[in-house]
Amino acid sequence: MGNGSKTLISIKQTVEKFKEGDQKTFSDYMLRRLVKQGKIPSVRLGAKIYFIYEDILDWLETQSQANVKAEEKSDYGTLRRIGG
Repeated sequence: MGNGSKTLISIKQTVEKFKEGDQKTFSDYMLRRLVKQGKIPSVRLGAKIYFIYEDILDWLETQSQANVKAEEKSDYGTLRRIGG
């Protein structure tokens, strides 16, 4: 893949690829829902949905960074005064 080519994979292949890494990251249903909501990069060829593997990895990294930033800004675990 040193020539800049991208790897196109189906929903089923995406689910299986992440299961191989012992990560229970995605289900078929979850991926289809994210595609329908426009939240995950995808490619449609006719009625079939595909992903560019490298784009999925980038998307996961972005989501991971966003989650870390959200946790840093969270008030969870701090005491607040309620009422007067």
